[in-house]
Amino acid sequence: MPPSQRGLVANSASVADVALAAGFGSQRRFNAAFAGHYRLNPTALRRARQRGAPAAGDELIGATVRLAYRPPYDIDGVLGCFAARAVAGVEAVEAAQRTLRRTLAWTHQGRHVTGWLAVRHHLRATASSLVFSRRARSLR
Repeated sequence: MPPSQRGLVANSASVADVALAAGFGSQRRFNAAFAGHYRLNPTALRRARQRGAPAAGDELIGATVRLAYRPPYDIDGVLGCFAARAVAGVEAVEAAQRTLRRTLAWTHQGRHVTGWLAVRHHLRATASSLVFSRRARSLR
C-alpha cells in the first residue's frame, strides 16, 4: 500500500494532513491526483476501511503469483540494495514488511499505460507474493 493510501487508513490524521505529508500543496490537488490514479475518492477509502468493509481500492489488486524459493536467500540484503537505489516516486521498499513496490509504464497497442507491482517476501513459507495492478490506466 503506497504511503498516501496507508496514511488514510492507518491513522486519524485529516485528509488535508495526509495530503501535505505526501507533498501536495492542497487537499484539492491530492484528491484529484488520488482519484485519477486509484480511481477512488480518498475519503471513501478511509470510511470503507473504518467500517471493516473491503475498500474501493481493493478492486485495483489484480493477479497474485506466489513464487517459492530455496534458502538461503538474503532477502534483507536484496531489499537493502533496492532501498539504496530506489527512485523516489517510482520505487519503495518497506523493510519491516519485507516488501518492494514499483510503478510501471509501458506502451501497449499504441497506448501508453501505467500500473504497479509489489513483491512481499514470506520467510516462514520460503515464498514471495508478486501482486500486479488489475487495470492499467491510459495516459493518453
